[in-house]
Amino acid sequence: MNQKFKIDFDIQGHEAHTLNPACIGTHEDGWTIEGQIHDDYYKWVNYFEASHPTHGRVWGDFERTVFATSKEAYNHFIEHHFPESWDYWDI
Repeated sequence: MNQKFKIDFDIQGHEAHTLNPACIGTHEDGWTIEGQIHDDYYKWVNYFEASHPTHGRVWGDFERTVFATSKEAYNHFIEHHFPESWDYWDI
């Protein structure tokens, strides 16, 4: 049975922490990432679901909470698919 690993993000102000839309799809590192691309001058992904055949799953929203089947899964995911930081007021 997998244990859920959880990270809460307490984002203040107008700063956004999101995935780049280029993250959506299947990657050579083994991660398959799904999510809705938002478009308002700038493109980004809030909620996502990612799976890896060896490491497990990572899902959530970097502006709220991200879950993972293990800390190792989260670390491997973030090593390859680090979220972008930008300002919502720039759009």
